[in-house]
Amino acid sequence: MDNAQLLVAEQGPLILFQLHGRGTLKLCQEFSLYCDDMLARDDIKSVMLDLANCTSMDSTFMGIMVKIGIRAKGRLALLVVNADDSHHELLDGVGVSRVWKYVDAPVPNPSWATLAAATAGAVKNMAAKSQIILEAHQALMAIDPANIPKFQNVVDMIANETNSNPSSRSN
Repeated sequence: MDNAQLLVAEQGPLILFQLHGRGTLKLCQEFSLYCDDMLARDDIKSVMLDLANCTSMDSTFMGIMVKIGIRAKGRLALLVVNADDSHHELLDGVGVSRVWKYVDAPVPNPSWATLAAATAGAVKNMAAKSQIILEAHQALMAIDPANIPKFQNVVDMIANETNSNPSSRSN
């Protein structure tokens, strides 16, 4: 049973995300959409992702992190807190740590009075899923050329399926 959640709260110019369970495609559409809105705002200066309760992340979730980092272009401080050795290995292995910085000292859970689930709805549209997966893996390949052999087949497969299936395209 997958009880993964991505919680989000705002405290002044800081956006706080807390990942519970495994970061997967299931959480990515809402994560990506929330971050698109966040990146369009001038009042946000820092983003913190708390991994204290994270069991793992897949390449799509990490690709969204890279996409956010590339789009933030140094405009925002992107911080990963409470990352253990397995998180470091995952994030460093695909280049996420090039655009997100680690806070090495443990950070206690903040008091989030305005906690809200960033994953209120499940992704129902397969075209949206495909686009999220495609963008996430393209971002992983862009951040580190060593990721190209790891993810090129995924990108090619999704691009081919999208091009050969008009019903899967967004309008």
